[in-house]
Amino acid sequence: MKRGAESQIRLDFPYDLQLIKAAKYIGCRWSQELTTWYITNNPVNQELISKHLGAIARIDLKQLEQDNEPIWTGSYGMKERIRNSSDPKRIIETELLTRIDDFEKYMKSRRYSVHSIKTYLTLIKVFFSHCNSKPYERITNEDVAMFNGEYILMRGYSSSYQRQMISAIKLFYARILNHKLQLRDLKRPLREHKLPVILSEQEVRELIETLSNLKHRALLSTVYACGLRVSEASSLTVRDIDSSRMLVNIRNGKGGKDRYVNLPNSLLYILRAYFKKYRPQHYLFDGQHGGKYSARSMNAILKRCLIRAGINKAASMHTLRHSYATHLLEAGVDLRYIQELLGHKSSKTTEIYAHVSKQAMIDIKSPFEKLGL
Repeated sequence: MKRGAESQIRLDFPYDLQLIKAAKYIGCRWSQELTTWYITNNPVNQELISKHLGAIARIDLKQLEQDNEPIWTGSYGMKERIRNSSDPKRIIETELLTRIDDFEKYMKSRRYSVHSIKTYLTLIKVFFSHCNSKPYERITNEDVAMFNGEYILMRGYSSSYQRQMISAIKLFYARILNHKLQLRDLKRPLREHKLPVILSEQEVRELIETLSNLKHRALLSTVYACGLRVSEASSLTVRDIDSSRMLVNIRNGKGGKDRYVNLPNSLLYILRAYFKKYRPQHYLFDGQHGGKYSARSMNAILKRCLIRAGINKAASMHTLRHSYATHLLEAGVDLRYIQELLGHKSSKTTEIYAHVSKQAMIDIKSPFEKLGL
């Protein structure tokens, strides 16, 4: 690409913090018009790309010698790169992008959540970008296994990320390419059984008390008081607060399920003060520029609260939901009711809170106490 009189190297890749940090470090700039990163094409910058971006992605600078418009052709490049329409690579890439569009349409028709669709599309693009040297219809289980070793394991990504990737690949090939992969042979990694971070009731109180902003206080109070997921909190509307019945209607939660949770009097008091000051029109907590409040903004609020309160725990907004469930269990609420309040499909998901309940631990007596030492 040309910018002024100088030739530029164009870098195309999906949103990735490591790559963005590396691109900024070597002096790349962002083009709002072209929605891409770029840097002046010269030997020094080519070496910087190989050294810093090559440490975290597969780079092929030979493309610079072949094209009049030099661009980065690393493992993340998804845009059409060949100008000659007779080149088979362009036909394959264009067809693949069409297939990915079909994949998106399929998930929408099946009413997948917006978050799931976005995640699966990102994952499938990462996979095909890594395997861009091979036509997508010829990819085998061995290619998936190689991708798992070269990309996921070498970069230390979590087993959760690995499971999602395998699920995305399976779904794409099963529904879009008619089972051309031996899907049964694609095994997901074993699920990690990590216990959630829990805040004590006192820590939750200290968090909320650090907030002088009424909107932020109302938001965190609602998430904890109702045990909401972040997506559920951002989707709450004014009409979902039923003060006559003292209930909050959670619509279209995970799995498309609706449910009710009780509305505490103390929360209603906070929400009425908030409504009187901010006058939300549709969403109960609208974003700065209208629409839904973003998950990133919510977590940023919580991080600031943790620092102010001096709480040294790796907590997020979802931690408030975990804490809500644990505190209910410690108060003697039956797990079956907690399952309904949280909107869990399986009771096994709810049972994890039995492992982090402080009261449950206190009730268990160690045999060491009987030794009389």
